[in-house]
Amino acid sequence: MIAAASGAALAEPTPAVELVEGGPLKILTGYLRVGEHPAVVRGLVRRRPTSRLPTGGHLDVAAFDRQGGLLALKHVRWRGSLVGRHPAAAAYTARLGVPADLIGRIRVNYAPAGAHPIGPEQ
Repeated sequence: MIAAASGAALAEPTPAVELVEGGPLKILTGYLRVGEHPAVVRGLVRRRPTSRLPTGGHLDVAAFDRQGGLLALKHVRWRGSLVGRHPAAAAYTARLGVPADLIGRIRVNYAPAGAHPIGPEQ
């Protein structure tokens, strides 16, 4: 999304958000809130229908600059329950603590309980 202000130059495009597949969760959405300073990523997750166990763990939300360097890494839990026969989607919010205009790419992935967080080399 590119936003333009009256009499101002075009703003930088919104960074791409990579939703990494894997684990008992399906990461449905992830987006950077435009205009929030510092940057905030929000989205939805749902338990995969094939997963019968309670879903533990967390999400790793990483922000990278335009050269690929790690700017921020937050470990967040979703709000809501992912249990039941047809669980509803649950929301997550990651307050990254860096200015949104520095971010070139965002990655969201599931990490099981006790897993080490992702690192800049991944």
